[in-house]
Amino acid sequence: MGLINFSCLLVFCFLSKVFTSCLASDIKNCSSSSIEPKIVHAELQNLAECVGKVIDNWNEEQVTSVLDSLQTAIDLLNKKQRQRCEDVVPKECPAPLPPSDGGLVCVTFNETRYCKPMCNQEFDFAFLRRSRLYETCGKHNKNMWSTQYIGGNTLAVCNKSTLHVSGVNSTYFPKDQDCKKTKYGQKQQIINTFIQELADRGIEDNHKKDFDCLMCG
Repeated sequence: MGLINFSCLLVFCFLSKVFTSCLASDIKNCSSSSIEPKIVHAELQNLAECVGKVIDNWNEEQVTSVLDSLQTAIDLLNKKQRQRCEDVVPKECPAPLPPSDGGLVCVTFNETRYCKPMCNQEFDFAFLRRSRLYETCGKHNKNMWSTQYIGGNTLAVCNKSTLHVSGVNSTYFPKDQDCKKTKYGQKQQIINTFIQELADRGIEDNHKKDFDCLMCG
């Protein structure tokens, strides 16, 4: 067995042990102490590198099986991220729906929720938003979202486009980056930019920073 394949095997064994411990039949062994996020992150990076070197030897059934397992993990992680963005104040406001090819950066000031729609780099808004940086929800609009769409909680839609004409520069994720690939430091920078944009409009009192979040579609 080559060195690369042996290293990949070790990574697979580690992840197999991690995920097996979380099966319903053995849920008591699935804990934060047994699954350290930093270790899982590092091993997943190693696994991704290994897969790129051996994937040509996999058949369709094997590829589908791995994709199914990864998708389950992705769905759980996305659900966890959404929880932080949905359990906010004002509690009477329904959770907004982020655009599927972008996201929403949201903050709360003075019992009003402000959300700025953003599109991924190769997408643009379906409607012009250059003079409409954000949408709001609060007592001033009966705890319903202001939106260009009738009914529901869709605040914006991002369509495939090579040009950015419908929004201002800050409403697009940087080149070679989309909402779901945004790292923690970059995420905080996006939130801080929105906070400054609101401050420039005189909105800066009673900031409830615990409810700042970036939600991806």
